[in-house]
Amino acid sequence: MYLGIDGGGSRTTAVLFDCDGTFLCETAAGSINYYSNPLSDVRDNLASLVRDVHRKTGISSFQSVFIGLSALNGRAEDAQIRRLTSGILRADVIGMDSDLFIALEAMCREGACAAAICGTGSMAVARDADGRISHKGGYGYLLGDEGSGYAIAIDAVRSALRSADGSGEKTALEDAARRFFRVQNADELIERFYDPPIRRQDVAAFLPEVVQCAASGDACAIRILERQADDFARTVRALLRTLPDDCPLGLWGGVFCHVPRFTARFLQSFDGRDAAFLPYPPQLGAVFAAWKQAGVLPSAERLARVRLTYPDRRE
Repeated sequence: MYLGIDGGGSRTTAVLFDCDGTFLCETAAGSINYYSNPLSDVRDNLASLVRDVHRKTGISSFQSVFIGLSALNGRAEDAQIRRLTSGILRADVIGMDSDLFIALEAMCREGACAAAICGTGSMAVARDADGRISHKGGYGYLLGDEGSGYAIAIDAVRSALRSADGSGEKTALEDAARRFFRVQNADELIERFYDPPIRRQDVAAFLPEVVQCAASGDACAIRILERQADDFARTVRALLRTLPDDCPLGLWGGVFCHVPRFTARFLQSFDGRDAAFLPYPPQLGAVFAAWKQAGVLPSAERLARVRLTYPDRRE
């Protein structure tokens, strides 16, 4: 049995397949990013995934497990893998790399390709014709993550505060922020963020409210979505500069999947390039990586079985 795990910034998804490509189960839990969350919490979330897989299938040990983790920007060392998985995962082999690596695996193609991910955080990754991997962005929520759910949401909260303060344009984001964060005024909103410090995934959860304000015609919310899309497009263009013009670009993440205005604006910067959603979600890229590290190739027959048995979903 082959377990693929996509450990994003807010949510972790695990999928189980057999070696023939038959889908067996899927489950989800909180983040396993140990840079953004206490190690005890992420281990608890991982254990929850494994327990749920066992509950659904009766399976608790695996031939191969591969984890794509938003805390990483390259292949994990054995000590990092043990730190996260020891006593929780039983497998013949466990591999771990960045969540961007499994996005590339989900492209299911040889040669040069690239992927852009916009979820709670953001980053872009590419593989050239010689197999070398490079990436751009991904500075984290304090220094970058342009276009991400967090970046959009925090931009919107700042605009809401300026609206309340009278130092910025009036925007529907002001009322939206009060409702969403369950506060009465700007002072309470500030306290909500600082005492205790708010988790970034809880900030990113404000994104749907920003989208709703934009859909209702709020000019400030519209500009935020467009500005963030343009910012991330610049990051991705910098990555693609060294790659051939026919290098395909795969898109994934909650922002791309659920914010059409953002996605349309982003794609304007790549007119003429093969840019589309990933053919498979990243959690399946993790399964393909689990297969490969165990010597099982994602053949056309296996991929056909995957498409037949796995529901077509977007994050």
